[in-house]
Amino acid sequence: MKQIPNYIPTIGPALNAETLLWILDHMYGNIFITNGEGKILFVNENTATVLGVSREKLLTMNATENLAGGLMSRSTTLEAIQQKKTIIGGFCTRGGVEYISTSTPLLDDAGNVQLVLTYSQEKSSIHALTDAVEQERKTAENYKYALQYTASAKAGQKTPIVESAKMKELFSFAKHIAKTDSAVLISGESGSGKEVLASYIKENSSRKDEPYIQVNCAAIPPNLMESEFFGYVAGAFTGANQKGKPGVFEMANHGTLFLDEVGELPLDLQGKLLRVLETSEFYRIGSTKVTRTDVRLIAATNKDLLRQIQEGKFREDLYYRINVIPCYIPPLRERREDILPLAEFFLEACTKRYGLTHRFAPDLLQVLMDYPWPGNVRELRNAVERITLSSTESVITMDSLRQNPFFAEFLGWNAKDARLPRQTDTDGSRRVDGSAVGQSYQELERQRVLDALLATNGNKSKAAKLLGVSAGKLYRLMDRYGI
Repeated sequence: MKQIPNYIPTIGPALNAETLLWILDHMYGNIFITNGEGKILFVNENTATVLGVSREKLLTMNATENLAGGLMSRSTTLEAIQQKKTIIGGFCTRGGVEYISTSTPLLDDAGNVQLVLTYSQEKSSIHALTDAVEQERKTAENYKYALQYTASAKAGQKTPIVESAKMKELFSFAKHIAKTDSAVLISGESGSGKEVLASYIKENSSRKDEPYIQVNCAAIPPNLMESEFFGYVAGAFTGANQKGKPGVFEMANHGTLFLDEVGELPLDLQGKLLRVLETSEFYRIGSTKVTRTDVRLIAATNKDLLRQIQEGKFREDLYYRINVIPCYIPPLRERREDILPLAEFFLEACTKRYGLTHRFAPDLLQVLMDYPWPGNVRELRNAVERITLSSTESVITMDSLRQNPFFAEFLGWNAKDARLPRQTDTDGSRRVDGSAVGQSYQELERQRVLDALLATNGNKSKAAKLLGVSAGKLYRLMDRYGI
């Protein structure tokens, strides 16, 4: 017969027979011990309650009597005695409750059964436990796919760079509505900063610590859209992942889902998207099981969705469902006060990344102010990076760029005259003069630098921290304004 492990006594004197019996009585589940002939040697209180017989009565009985008396429909204890191996099976009590039991025999050196330990739990409890484990597995899997999805997505600028009154008002409004769960529709020209605004709303919401899934609807092939949105189960179609895969609605559960270029969605998917937004339920492809989701939707588009509705390309009911809170981002040419702060931000990021010390001369900054930027912030960022990396001079002037035909073509400059004509608004009114805006911004920026240096008694490190810029940028600003 197997010996009791020698480490048991080291647990301490508190673990005596009385304590062990208390532990067995308070375990979650039923304990049932017999000898090799089936005579009951011990039952815990749970077992007596389940079988509806007192513990004292059970200790006078044999497992065969339990079976014959109808206390249970099957005895894995007797099967373990007969087969001399562990038996797992189900049985019903006379009250009709189903249980799953495991009976393990203790054999002596000759192979004879000395004891049988049977442990059982209600079947519904086991199913609840396995369901909980499966849910944890699915949650872990969803996070894995979410990390893969977001890793492949291009992160937007986290910190908004705004100086214009229009953008300050917009971001103030965005911070206010971020606390709600209502759907937001961000509209604006391509490259105007819709991703930045969406990220800002998420970061200021109650869901900021939950998943944030970004989807560019224009980048997904139409035949893959449904599986990307709603996922699929194993074997749903040829070439599918053998374990199945969650969709973006499942990955974004309890978080925020950002659908960029929502106007590119095909009509058939628009209907399914509307149903999810209305019911918070969907089916994975190939599944008959409903999956519930709780997401805050932010959509963005550079298209005129009302015109698309008239042309039959976008569902009117979906439009009103996603356009609960509309946010319009004006193009960069209508908020010229933002041009130089953005240019400085992109310049600093580029020089820091590549270990450069470049800065823009005033005449180049003036041209950046005058240019209409049809590609908006995205074009400005690309232009700043190209200008910086293509220049061999620390101070980049217009004269150095005029010699490069690439930039003349890129920005549409005339080789003889780099200054672009003043633009007018669509209603024919005169647009704000770029030079006046540039001058007022430069005066404001110079005064801010002076105030920071004065407040810190000339300590440049503290002044840079007060201004929220790097020390390198502070030195460039001081050099630019002759401070």
